[in-house]
Amino acid sequence: MNRPTKKHRYSLLILIILTCLAYLPGLSNFMLSDDIPNIANNHAIQIETLDSNSLLTAASANDSGPLKRPLSSLSFGLNYYYSGKQLDASDFKITNLAIHIINGILIYIIALYLIKALNIPARITLPEKPLALFIAAAWALHPIQLTAVLYIVQRMASMSALFALAGLLVFIIGRIRFTEKKPYAAAQMYIGIGLGTLLGALCKENALLLPYLALVIEISILSNLSLTNQKQKKQLTIFYSLTAGIPAILALLFLSMNPGIIFNGYSFRDFTLSERVMTESRILMLYIVQILYPAIQNLTLHHDNIEISRSLLQPWTTLVACLSIIASVVLSLRFRKKQPILAFAILWFLAAHAMESSILPLVLMYEHRNYLASFGIIFAAGYYIYILINQLSNKPLITTGTPIMIIICLTALTHVRSNIWSSPETLTYFDVKNHPDSAQAHSSRAKHLLQSHGDILEIYEHLRASSKLNPSDPTSLMTMQQLLAALKSQITNGEWINNPTTNQPSSYDDKPIINSIYIDKLAQHINQETNARLKHQKISAATAMALKSSSECAVKSQAPQCLAVINEIQEWLDSALQNQSLPGNQRPIIYAARAWINAYKGDIDLAYNDLDAAYQEQPQEVYLLIEKLTLHITLQEREKADLLIQKIESHPSLSLHHIRTLKNIKHALNKPQKNIIDH
Repeated sequence: MNRPTKKHRYSLLILIILTCLAYLPGLSNFMLSDDIPNIANNHAIQIETLDSNSLLTAASANDSGPLKRPLSSLSFGLNYYYSGKQLDASDFKITNLAIHIINGILIYIIALYLIKALNIPARITLPEKPLALFIAAAWALHPIQLTAVLYIVQRMASMSALFALAGLLVFIIGRIRFTEKKPYAAAQMYIGIGLGTLLGALCKENALLLPYLALVIEISILSNLSLTNQKQKKQLTIFYSLTAGIPAILALLFLSMNPGIIFNGYSFRDFTLSERVMTESRILMLYIVQILYPAIQNLTLHHDNIEISRSLLQPWTTLVACLSIIASVVLSLRFRKKQPILAFAILWFLAAHAMESSILPLVLMYEHRNYLASFGIIFAAGYYIYILINQLSNKPLITTGTPIMIIICLTALTHVRSNIWSSPETLTYFDVKNHPDSAQAHSSRAKHLLQSHGDILEIYEHLRASSKLNPSDPTSLMTMQQLLAALKSQITNGEWINNPTTNQPSSYDDKPIINSIYIDKLAQHINQETNARLKHQKISAATAMALKSSSECAVKSQAPQCLAVINEIQEWLDSALQNQSLPGNQRPIIYAARAWINAYKGDIDLAYNDLDAAYQEQPQEVYLLIEKLTLHITLQEREKADLLIQKIESHPSLSLHHIRTLKNIKHALNKPQKNIIDH
């Protein structure tokens, strides 16, 4: 490939500037959702020095995925350190933007190589560098990529893509050199796929799909690079057997011998494996629409309002989507040499979604899953747009102006969306406005209004909407109970007028009336519904953490609205523990939460029984022993605390993070502690 001309170096610089301008409004100092537990409340990434222990602690601070994503976690630690040892969300987002820009440049170079490798008919004049730049700009400035940039924790996706794209570029160059019989070309192919897969997977497991993305390029675009030498053909067969074939067989064998890895995850989902696969077929079609027609009102953080496909005809679009995907794969393979661009677009898109949009028991839909997958669709769309406009006219105003207008439109759309993401106020407001049937959108809006001390009745209405839209989730009901306690307190203190009424609530989802008797009755209905959901519905990890937070709100924070419903919180914890489908990894969380309620009430023996039961459920979890140690210290039981510290220090699962936590606990041992039973 020839070196880029000065003109196109300037073009890449313009691309970088446009990307920065598009995302500038969103580089604000706030975190949301999964950013909080993974970064803001994750003390292990908040490193004070760059010594090996601190770096290892940061790298091991994440529990996501089977590989724990140490490189992503380490990057958060380094971000914290170089941000002046403070949690400045703007600095984290700027780093995400830098990664995204590098990925855009990699996309440009990869697109340029793929265009050059195409067997383009002689009648078509294709400007290679402008086309590659158009594709890269459309990819980098597409609004669907925004969550991978401004949602800090999704650095896991963009960093994984960075290593995957870098490895893919090395592979493509090696594959072209392999055709030309250059020395060490095969080794370059192995290095590109090997290192790209390994380093990418240590950021997020999606990079394990890299060999299959390379295979897609091979059977579509690179199939034009003919190999006449039988030895080369054999070497290429061995390459794909080792990088794609054997790993796929081993993965299938492992899953067949350990089916629980897949099926156990469905124990707390409201859909089955077959329902997920059917639903994902419709979601994949929706992703394609979002890529080709990126309307801002259709893009959102939450897509929990997706209807689950209960059968191929419920809804009927499920069958259409399934048949469309099957037909597109068959036709792509059948006509891959005649239509390499279409084959590449379809197969790349599906291959990139093969992990997160197939059988794994994950949340159904997230836009960041298209970060790499969108490249295939955008590449094909860019190619055919250039073909079309060059066939319609040879005037520069049309041939150059049309791609520029498309890029300007995409930049404007991303800029508008970035403005929406500039604060939790605008983000939650527009999420509810554009997606009023999303329970999570209403829940997020209520949470923001709570944190910003918004109107209590407005908060309640969003929680009420959330609880009705998601009839299996009790978390909104739990907060509604606390709000009613706060509202009654305001009536008692004369802040609200106690309106006379003869009405009585008949259901948990009735609207509140400012009357203390009515509120008491409504709270009873809500409590009954909460306990029913906790006993009989599938309990998610989010629900378990909400129960834990409610316990901490009452006992550790001693917030009045939580203390007012402490008996109800204990009932919720009891109900959850009675749930026969409660996943084993969540039971200890709830035991530990109930232990603190018992301790607060003075039932110390029951508190320790709950903590012992939690540890028996998961004896490999050191944090459960630390919970018990914290209670010892809170109750000023110094001798018991010293003995437990010795046990923790010899625990086989002790990590660097636990060592750091113990160090802080030892430092605090000699300080006076507030005894939670002195209330």
